[in-house]
Amino acid sequence: MKRLLPLVVFLLATVIAAGRTLDADRIYTVRSGDTLWDLSEDFLGSPWLWPLIWQANPDLVEHPHWIYPGEELYIPPNVPPDMPDQIRVRIRDEEPLITLSKEDLIALWRRLLEYGGEVVPDIDELPELAHIVASVGEERTMFALYDEVYVSGGDRDGFYPGAQFLVYRDRGRVVIPGTRIDVGNLIQNVGILEIDEVHDDVSRATIIASFEALQKGDGLRFREDVEDEFLNFRSYVEPREWTSEDELYDLRGYVCRERDGRFYAAEGNIVYINWGSEMELVPGSRLVVWREGREVEDPADLGTVTLPDEQIATLGVLKTTESTATCLVLGSVSRIEIGDYVDYVRR
Repeated sequence: MKRLLPLVVFLLATVIAAGRTLDADRIYTVRSGDTLWDLSEDFLGSPWLWPLIWQANPDLVEHPHWIYPGEELYIPPNVPPDMPDQIRVRIRDEEPLITLSKEDLIALWRRLLEYGGEVVPDIDELPELAHIVASVGEERTMFALYDEVYVSGGDRDGFYPGAQFLVYRDRGRVVIPGTRIDVGNLIQNVGILEIDEVHDDVSRATIIASFEALQKGDGLRFREDVEDEFLNFRSYVEPREWTSEDELYDLRGYVCRERDGRFYAAEGNIVYINWGSEMELVPGSRLVVWREGREVEDPADLGTVTLPDEQIATLGVLKTTESTATCLVLGSVSRIEIGDYVDYVRR
């Protein structure tokens, strides 16, 4: 599972369409501060399509993170709204391109969303359909991939062979760092199981995916379908204008938790913030992470100086509730710490 997230992220990031015809009028000269992510948003309508520019310039752009002022890039035409049936991707920089179907890529995207989980503001709104009650065969309390278990839902609950469910665990309350302000409960998906055999009030199932060890008592919820809408993400949200400094601090968004409980996060990690749809965020919105300036001693007069805040990372929103969001760290110049604050991308 340790390889799953970076692999999924890279596959999702490298959606490539073939057969583009070069057009001299679509040449762009790179300026200071440009990134393929931003150029893709400006010219193609979605930052998630940056690999189209990368692949259209194979002799110039050796690495997607390295473009330099003065370089001339060919910007391919916008892709149609529908994804191509065949998609070429590169799992690692040094490996050759491989071909995936549209369905394969959607499945990888779905797995990323499921791996991320979410912070649920009201745990009572998350109905538990069933839970793992026992192992099949010898008595065990922890389970892994392909293990068989019994769950507490059966024919009376509408279960049927072939039905798939997310297995989740409540990781407890999440608060805004440095305060006692409650954000919600972190609900992490720990695996996926498929129903094999149904009885009146219990079913036998097989674990078909595991993000970590599953346990007796872990809950079940529906596994939702995922479409190809992630290619239509809009990354820009009009920044909110704060009416006062008090409002700014009262409504400020913070990195409240990292998926695996670490006190820091880096590129490719999942984090949870206390902003959601009520702050106009949608899947695909982009945010920046800021580190508050620290106080240092001034050697000249032995006083203290507060350094300016530093922009340290970019987040992409994967899913939202009204007041929370699950985010993927798209890039960072230093590691994010729990308690760093977030803001809109300002242009």
